Amino acid sequence: MLNILNPCYSTKPWLYLGWEGKKIRLFIIILLISFFLSSFSCLERKHLKTSGTLSEDLVDQKRVDNLRSSLYVVGCVHVADLWDRIDKILGREARHTWLNPNDSFKDFIQYVNMVRSSSQHQPLVNHNPLIFSQRPYVIINGDLVDYYYADYHLCPRCPDKTKDDNWSIFYNILDILQVPSFSNVGNHEFRSEAYNLDIYGLDHVGISRDRLSVVTQNLGFNQFRGLDELDSVTFDFEHFDPFQKYRGNVSSHFEQIGPFATIFLNTGSDSFVQMQSLKKQVEKVYWSATFKDNPLLLSPSAAFKGISVDAFGLSPTDIKLVADTLKTSNQNTIYIFMHAPLLNQKERDFIVGNGFSLDLNNFLKSQAQQRLGIDSIINGGGDLLKVLVNSDKNIIIVASHTHNPQYYVFDKGDKSDQKSFSVEVRAVSLKEINALKDDPQHIKHITYWPLGAIDNINRRYGFLIIHNDGFIEVSRQLKPWLNEPNQKNRWQTANVKM
Repeated sequence: MLNILNPCYSTKPWLYLGWEGKKIRLFIIILLISFFLSSFSCLERKHLKTSGTLSEDLVDQKRVDNLRSSLYVVGCVHVADLWDRIDKILGREARHTWLNPNDSFKDFIQYVNMVRSSSQHQPLVNHNPLIFSQRPYVIINGDLVDYYYADYHLCPRCPDKTKDDNWSIFYNILDILQVPSFSNVGNHEFRSEAYNLDIYGLDHVGISRDRLSVVTQNLGFNQFRGLDELDSVTFDFEHFDPFQKYRGNVSSHFEQIGPFATIFLNTGSDSFVQMQSLKKQVEKVYWSATFKDNPLLLSPSAAFKGISVDAFGLSPTDIKLVADTLKTSNQNTIYIFMHAPLLNQKERDFIVGNGFSLDLNNFLKSQAQQRLGIDSIINGGGDLLKVLVNSDKNIIIVASHTHNPQYYVFDKGDKSDQKSFSVEVRAVSLKEINALKDDPQHIKHITYWPLGAIDNINRRYGFLIIHNDGFIEVSRQLKPWLNEPNQKNRWQTANVKM
């Protein structure tokens, strides 16, 4: 065996170069040893990285997970046994002509499961990579069910009525979901009884009055119940708990969802069922019907337009929760989920670029006079904004309830001006919301498409995606005239807007 450390044993004369030759050979050996040690070290580091044992890798992985995380936000789901009964009456051939909220929710759940599966393996073909590269969480922002009981009770307060409920249907669908979900309370969760279809109709799911008669002839749900009709929109906690089957937290609360710091606010029942807020709602209708320069001059048409389905709103406890969270949270961005919004306009009145000035001390009046109080909260709006404008956090409010998307930004103004109790607000596009998503000077206010209704001008339904790069609006339009071929999931061919 050749010993290159000793030139006397060498049969190669070029290896024997005296002391200089020794130095060269020694240098070559050191290089070889360094190379092998370096290679082994790289292999070891590679092994450690793939096995996830390095602490810095755990930090990097958490950062990557945070960047990949996203919130799939739905609202106004309106699950009910009624929809499947109507489906049996109208038949399979009519499914493209109306919206079954149960099927819409099932497809959404399956779609999110597909997203989860694709993010663990590879993106699905022909889909937006921003959507399919995220780690999804689901938020259901109120109106999970349409009402509590599944059957139509002629005597709602009779003890022998059937006990089947819509919550069991909702959770049978939700239990298919393979990712974490979080829910909020809407106004429909407070309602116990089914609606009289002759009174309320089914226009919001695409069934006209002409076809409604076919439904009621075969199904019923239209026998008049006298004063008991009020039980479909009112509640009485002394006699019945509408949340007894609800699995979520009814109270307003903070929730850390992956990298997202979120606050869930319960905006309560319909405002007209509580005397305290009913009085304010009547005042709001009056303010919307009067002219600023002449309060005695009324406009009947404006009064009619001012009537809306408002929610009770927020309590001092809710406001304190928000204030405390903004002070103690170590995260810069806070998401506030509330079913009913702070402000909203009639769909045809919403024009991007329009600006408004809101008096926070007289928020309800200021809101109503500018026609910004349609289907919004009655109580606590001004108090909440006072807390938000004085915070240095980047705040995003996400609401549903209105069944049509609208986007607003509130300018926090100059905090040194403690005497100012007004805030400037502007109607904007989703593109501008995304441009300002990291700007703490502007409070972003978002409402989005419903999942289980199409009573908007465009007859669209859908959901919102929130991720590190901004907000994505996903929607479909009901096209009764177009009998689309059967597809595995309706959301695979949805419209995507950013």
